[in-house]
Parts: sequence; C-alpha cells; structure tokens
Amino acid sequence: MTSSLIDTLDLAAIILNRWIVLVIFITGIIGNSINIIIFSRGIFVKQSCSLYFLAASVNNLMMFFIGLLTRMLDDGLQLQIFDGASNVYCKIRTYLVYTLFAISSWYFVCASIDRLYSTNQSALKRQKICSTRTAIQCIGLTIVSCLLVHIHVLVYYQYFYKLDVHNELSWTCTANGTAYNMFFAIFMLNFYSLLPPLLMSILGILTLKNIRQSRVLVSPSTMTPIPVRRDKQQLIKSLSVQILVLSILTTPHSCYWMYIAFTSTQSSAKSVSKLVSKKITKAVQDVDIRHEELKQIQEDFEPNFIPIRFIIVEHDNIYFARRSITINALLNGESLKNRIKNECIKLGIHSTLLGPPSIAQGSMVHEQLKNG
Repeated sequence: MTSSLIDTLDLAAIILNRWIVLVIFITGIIGNSINIIIFSRGIFVKQSCSLYFLAASVNNLMMFFIGLLTRMLDDGLQLQIFDGASNVYCKIRTYLVYTLFAISSWYFVCASIDRLYSTNQSALKRQKICSTRTAIQCIGLTIVSCLLVHIHVLVYYQYFYKLDVHNELSWTCTANGTAYNMFFAIFMLNFYSLLPPLLMSILGILTLKNIRQSRVLVSPSTMTPIPVRRDKQQLIKSLSVQILVLSILTTPHSCYWMYIAFTSTQSSAKSVSKLVSKKITKAVQDVDIRHEELKQIQEDFEPNFIPIRFIIVEHDNIYFARRSITINALLNGESLKNRIKNECIKLGIHSTLLGPPSIAQGSMVHEQLKNG
C-alpha cells in the first residue's frame, strides 16, 4: 500500500475508534437504558418475551462498557488501561466481548421461540413455553452455554508482536496458530453470524404462519381464532424489527469471517519475507549482554556463547525468543535456522524463518562482543 493510502486508513481508524465509537457508545447506553425502563414496567415484566428483551438490554450495557469503552480508550484515545501488554487483560476482555456478543443474539433466538409458541393453537404448549419461569431458565442456560462455548478464547488469545500497515512491530491481542485461527473463523461464522439470524428468520416465518392460521375458522362450531392481545402484537412487531435489523447488520460480519476462514491457511510469504528480513537484521544486531551473564560466561570459559534475540515467524505473526547461541551458529545461517526450528517445536509452533542472518551480521555481533 502507498503511504498516502496508509495515512488515510490511519485517519479513518482514529475517527472510527475515537468519535464514531463514542457516538455508538452514547446512543447505545441511552437506548438500552430506555429499554430496561420500559420492559421493567408491570405490563411487560409479566410477559415472558419481554424478559428476553430486558436481559438482552442489560447484556448490551455490559457489552458497551467492556467492549466499546475499552476500545475507545485503547485505540481511540491511546490510553492504556494496563501498563504494557497484559495477557490476563487480553484474554478476559476478548473472552467477555465475544461471549456477550453471542448472548444477545441467542436471547433473540429464545424470544423468537417464545413468540412462535405464543401463537400456537395448543393452550398447553402456550402455557408451558410462554411462561416467565421458562424464560428465566432459558436466560440462565444461554449464559452458561455461551460462557462454556467460548472458553477456548482464554487459552489461545494473548499478546503477540504483529506487523502493522507501517511495517512496524506492535503488540496485538490475537490468537496463536493457523489451525486455531481457521477454527475460530468458522466458529464465529456459524455460532454468531449465520445461525442466530437464520434461526430467527425461520422462527419468524413460522410465527407469521401461525398468526394467519389462527385467524381462519376451519369449523365455526369447533374452532375459534386465538385472541392475540395488543401488547403481544407489539412484542411480535418489535421482535420482527429486531430480527430484520440484526440480519442486515450481521451480513458484513458473516462475509468477514467467511473471508477469514478461507484465507487463514494462505501465507503471505512474499510480502512478509521482505519485512522480516529487515526485522531479523535488526534483531540479530540487537545483542543484549548483561554484566552478570558475561561475567559468568568468562568464568566458565565459554566466550562463544551469548544471549541474543531471534525471530520466529508464523504468517503475519512474529514472536521474539531469547536463547544462548554460539557465534559459529550466527555465521552459519542453516545452523541458526535449525536451532530456531527446534525452538519452534518446543513451543508447539509450526513456523519458518525467512532470510537467515548473513556472515556480516554475525561479524557485527562478534565486534559488539569484543567491544562490550
């Protein structure tokens, strides 16, 4: 990408994370607070469907504070909540954000099931499914299920060095491993982007079908239309609007995760190799020798061993490690490459080293050692 395009994207990202996110945050807080006030009223709190709306509004408030507010502070205002890169913060925030996203979507699926049975001709099914007790049980089951389903995020997400658009290394809270990235893309595509809107659409069509059937008298002497109260009609209309809006808004999200799922196994080796070769040169030359370590080395008569930094590359992710490597290994690129590959195996990372260091770089390290 050209520098002008990169600058434009940077400006757009700043505007998005600082101002547009702020507008979304304020309007979301106001809107969900109003929903909580409305659905907490006596006329609605006794309706099972309104309990799902109430729970979704509370969940959305949590999502705004945990997801949007932290993003606005970190990316928009450049205010670090924790000093440095905290893996605990990365894991917990990512876990809660994705879990809360999913909970809201599946609340609407539960509400769609509730509205479907509210129009059912069987009074027994209506009383059993469309009750506040059933709604509370479904809300609790949804929370527990989403917390368990997203537990893998706590394992794989942490801070890694990643190349940004400026070809600079920056700490990024992301997942580790190509296989997991592909799994996570397919998981998000199905569990969040496709299944909830698809199920809500099917349930909405069945609900409309039940309403039409209830208005038709098959036999006037044996069947009468099911009376639909005005508040129930309002809930059905409100749910229909929610389903339509959610389906429209999740379409770009579905396209994004579909793209990630199909491209996660493709390595951008050509573009990364040019970038990594510069990073490797810098890393090899950046020798960190502590006086205590150097003194111990001299006492052990092992002057050829020095601690250096080397880079492990896995697609666009870059990992730093620190091990003792001989100068002879630095002078032999293949030997260093095998050493790093062995380290990758120990770390459980399937990685490659692009652009092994040259003899000149090894000589620089040797000169720094002599001048140290």
